[in-house]
Amino acid sequence: MVETEHDHPSCQCAVLGPPAGPIARSAFAVTFTPPRPGATFRWIQLLVSASPDGGGHPFCFLHLDIPARELWLYGDEGAFVGPVPMGSTSSLLQNSFCAVNPASTQAAYLGPALTFKTNIVFKHACPVPLRLYLRCEMDDAETTGWMHKAGLFTIRPWSGGEPLVEPNKGSGTRQLFSLTFQDPAEPLGILSGWSQFLIATSPEPNGEPFTFLHFDHAGGKLWMYSSEEGFFMGPATPGEPDAVLESNTCRVEVGEIKETRRDGRLAIDIPLAFKETMTGSRNLYLRTLDALGRDSGWLERGQWVIP
Repeated sequence: MVETEHDHPSCQCAVLGPPAGPIARSAFAVTFTPPRPGATFRWIQLLVSASPDGGGHPFCFLHLDIPARELWLYGDEGAFVGPVPMGSTSSLLQNSFCAVNPASTQAAYLGPALTFKTNIVFKHACPVPLRLYLRCEMDDAETTGWMHKAGLFTIRPWSGGEPLVEPNKGSGTRQLFSLTFQDPAEPLGILSGWSQFLIATSPEPNGEPFTFLHFDHAGGKLWMYSSEEGFFMGPATPGEPDAVLESNTCRVEVGEIKETRRDGRLAIDIPLAFKETMTGSRNLYLRTLDALGRDSGWLERGQWVIP
């Protein structure tokens, strides 16, 4: 029998947050109180779902092993992903619907009650409102059913902002472009993913000259594709003195590149010197793979003319 509305005789639960309503990235805080003095928990579980069985909709299912202090997240393959030590830095705890930041996850007893706090980020919207269900197992192996404790939540996809380029129109053979992306350390606290800048007639140039830069955020490196060589040139470290990346279409003085992280955004200032092969009108494209594994695809952000 699944219990959905009330506390179980062996455990009382309370939700401290978040309140019902729209959420995209939210701090969940709950307390579990055992039925008798001295009792402890073997594990606790948190489920954000339309119903205890999922109801055919996306759900986020988190398991915490209390003695081991390890987290598991139910994955897309029908099994739990983990374990990941609570408080550690990792991007492992995610599936196609949600991600959990273990670094900001805490569990501690305050008197007899166990307080659990974690941050959950949602990758895409859900067509129906979701509820919060809790479950636990005591040290005597007594297990509660799912207890419906909070909701309804309207799930929205988390976004760190759209990628931008400035200037986004103009002309010239030499130009300092300012690229702005989501901070690659957000929202899981670990540098990951990549960003790309393409100057071309289309995302698939089909023989037309193009300039293509790739920023590897996890490694902190920059690469430039050379169509003449047929592979990426590099890597180089932005700001590295006297370093240069050069292809048959463009030259980059790597030492003049500046990166700034502020307010959840990454700004990259990069000077480009175009060669004669790039003469003509070109579009400016940006693309990112974020820490949640979401590929933006090529986004047209402006036009540039090389005289």
